[in-house]
Amino acid sequence: MANRMVKIGSFVAKNQQGRSLQIVIWSRRGTIGPTFSSSAQEQEISRDLLTPDGAHVNYLDHGKYELALTREVLTSDDPSAP
Repeated sequence: MANRMVKIGSFVAKNQQGRSLQIVIWSRRGTIGPTFSSSAQEQEISRDLLTPDGAHVNYLDHGKYELALTREVLTSDDPSAP
């Protein structure tokens, strides 16, 4: 089975000018196995942060992010933010 992306949440971050931007948290999932003792299972492989239009967002630290293309730093105090 191919990998698939599942939306698991979102949060709002702001740039230095105060402009708000939604960041979507995606879980990249894939099938692991089967093994001798279990059948194949779907598991999370990684998490990706993307803007709604698909731009990649880098995680720098809790509450601090960077738009990958422009290197613009974003901050968030949203409780949903990783």
